[in-house]
Amino acid sequence: MRNDFLTVWQFNGLLMAVLASISISTSCSNEMSSTYTSSVSPTPVGAKVLAAELPKCKDDVRPIRVAFIVDNTGSNAASPDDIQKGPNFVGTDPLKSFVNRTSLLSDQDLKGFSKETVYTDRQVAVYKAILKLQKASAAARLKNASFQGIDVGVAHFPYAPPNLKLGDPVDVDDLKKAVFHNGADKGLPDAMTDISKISFSEAWSKQVWNMLGFTHYSRGMTPYVTAFQAANELLVSEKNKKAGDTRPGLVILVTDGLPTDPKPSDIVAARLALGKDTRVALLSIYQANEDDEAQNAPAKSALKSIFESDGWGKEEHQTFDSYWNALRKIPQSNEVRDDYFQVKVTKLQESLDQLLDRYIKCSLK
Repeated sequence: MRNDFLTVWQFNGLLMAVLASISISTSCSNEMSSTYTSSVSPTPVGAKVLAAELPKCKDDVRPIRVAFIVDNTGSNAASPDDIQKGPNFVGTDPLKSFVNRTSLLSDQDLKGFSKETVYTDRQVAVYKAILKLQKASAAARLKNASFQGIDVGVAHFPYAPPNLKLGDPVDVDDLKKAVFHNGADKGLPDAMTDISKISFSEAWSKQVWNMLGFTHYSRGMTPYVTAFQAANELLVSEKNKKAGDTRPGLVILVTDGLPTDPKPSDIVAARLALGKDTRVALLSIYQANEDDEAQNAPAKSALKSIFESDGWGKEEHQTFDSYWNALRKIPQSNEVRDDYFQVKVTKLQESLDQLLDRYIKCSLK
């Protein structure tokens, strides 16, 4: 059932904010939490926090399980008509796309791709990360037949139904759903696939790319709880994690915004539910040399309106400033992430590559 919550609203300076009539009934507790009420200093682009290195191991490449959770990449600038183009359409997000496609297409990993396609930075970065993991793990298996392998899974959030049109209200239930990319002809055959056992080929790389070519109309929300629950499904659930598997889990959360969940404490709980054996690396993408207060100003305005009119966020916070500070503090909190990179979108690929090296390089030297 569709709840009249928000129309598509401006998030991170890419879309005009439009608030619709709201009919959410929010239960507000009489005793509200005062967690995360202290003021948070704006974090500039280039901020980086690194957790301790994982223990050394016997292989050149670390056996690991990696879940890529991607904030909805496509596409804040897409029109309703564009959405109907089908599964090969990958978005028209001009601020996140490479301008020089000739240079991009000269990359061996992208050889043969259509010159008419608009490639967003998030899609390319995750695509190349999966190829990097495949090549490293396949080489490790050739060297050591008993290599445990590197498992990979992919999901994006939040869900948006196909045929969504400009002005359609957001269904709050949709914000709680992630979209998992696996199955026949989807690039990865299983929710968590051991890519060390897959032979690299141009056909397979095209499958991986098509898997990442998802495009929905922007919903203007960044529900971190949904992201962490998707990671839990891939890394922790019994159907995906076999008993006795001791490989560490890694969540790579790629997003361009602060969380917008109504209960900040739920974000912390969702992260903690992943367990101590799972690491979280948060890559926060910024369009320019701004701090997070400037980049998220449109989101702040929209959230303030629904905080005041419909109680979004009031279950835990008495004032909007307290709620907003809680959201801003979340990405910097070590209860939510282990590694934190705040980068310009043009540096995303480089940062993701550095991040993977931290986890998969494993030498006794």
